[in-house]
Amino acid sequence: MTVAEISHAIQSIGFLTYVRESGYTYPMILSIHLTAIAVFGGLILMTDARILGWALTDVPVAHVVRSLRRWKVTGFLIMVLMGLLLGLSEMDKYYANPYFLIKMVLLWIVFPIHALIFRGPVYSKPEALDAAPTMPGIAKAAAISSLCLWIAIACCGRWIAYYEPKDKNGKGLDAFIKAHQKSEGQNLYNVSLALGKALIVTAIGRDMPAEDPAQQAWSDFVTQF
Repeated sequence: MTVAEISHAIQSIGFLTYVRESGYTYPMILSIHLTAIAVFGGLILMTDARILGWALTDVPVAHVVRSLRRWKVTGFLIMVLMGLLLGLSEMDKYYANPYFLIKMVLLWIVFPIHALIFRGPVYSKPEALDAAPTMPGIAKAAAISSLCLWIAIACCGRWIAYYEPKDKNGKGLDAFIKAHQKSEGQNLYNVSLALGKALIVTAIGRDMPAEDPAQQAWSDFVTQF
């Protein structure tokens, strides 16, 4: 099986199809996902800013790290769970999206690579950071790399929606969609113009010549939309 076939098979699973096609479930999951990102990202920013001495300098590092850990874990788990539901339900769109793939790679760098390198010397022993005369370089490296990685992950997540795959002719599918919408808009304009003419004819009881001011006025009115 090809990657495309596997992706389609995944998103065709019953409950994932329901998630994708539901008018309420998908928006709710997306909203929860974004809320969890805001909570988790804010707590990560607070922790890293404290380690770097940018904020909360009057609060011990140990207190910041330990008091926020539970909420960071909760936010992370909810964020990942909702993200999986969103991603798996639309695998046809995501499997070839470069920003989605980059995001997955960055997540792999954060977990477990970043965690394995810095958890032991930094996050598991925050009291040692408070006892040190100056913030150790490895702690600052952990904070800076954490900020860079999570900002990059957030950016890739946002850019996923703006990726435009190419069709067989090398043109963006968005161009086809816009052309189709333009055609539909022209059809709607023609129908509206004919309807307006019919209404005016009915009102005044006669047909109108092509240069009739009433028809031109209606045409100008419809064109505004």
